[in-house]
Amino acid sequence: MLTLTHLREGLRIFLASWKAKYRGFRLYQGTPEQIARAIIQNCWNGRYFQTSTRNFAEFWTRDFGICAEALVQLGYREKVVLTVRYALNAFKKANTITTTITPSGVPIDCFSFASDSLPWFLHRINAAQASFLVEENRTFFEERIKEYYQKVVDSHTGLVRADRVFSGMRDYAKRRSSCYDNCMVYFLGETCRRLKLTIPWNNKKLQKHIEHTFWNGTYFYDDLNKRA
Repeated sequence: MLTLTHLREGLRIFLASWKAKYRGFRLYQGTPEQIARAIIQNCWNGRYFQTSTRNFAEFWTRDFGICAEALVQLGYREKVVLTVRYALNAFKKANTITTTITPSGVPIDCFSFASDSLPWFLHRINAAQASFLVEENRTFFEERIKEYYQKVVDSHTGLVRADRVFSGMRDYAKRRSSCYDNCMVYFLGETCRRLKLTIPWNNKKLQKHIEHTFWNGTYFYDDLNKRA
């Protein structure tokens, strides 16, 4: 559901894009590694790693989850943990975990509850070897896991619900019980196992169910429509 915060963010991103079009983009000098590290450093704003230096100067749960492990390997573990703490504090105030936190610190979903927000958020905690954050906030995470299961999983089929659409890797595509969404449930289960968090589903059964439902012998179907 669109809110005033969504509209404000849309306007902010539009203006940032407009400025970039007329002012140009920042150019970096040096070797590929020097350039990469300079960009990473510029994405650190003193509180958290923002997604980019201009248009997307906010925190995106999915994007940061994907790159968190690499950032740790590059030597940025301390800043990764600080970023996780920043996001966790914002999420705890809102009592939910969302796709995005605006530059002003407001958690929002773009554009609906996502199948991958909780999985990627817990993954970055595991990647940063920061399980102490789970211990400090175990009740919060257990509540989020229950909320996730109730919202995302069909208890009758064991797969992701097909009666609603969830945000995912392809936010612009409306898919129902996509293979990606189901894999995110499995991914969450495996991450919870590593972090010693309890899940209300059997992950081994889910793994077999995903393969049986989406694999056609040559490739995995995109969703339950089984068209591609």
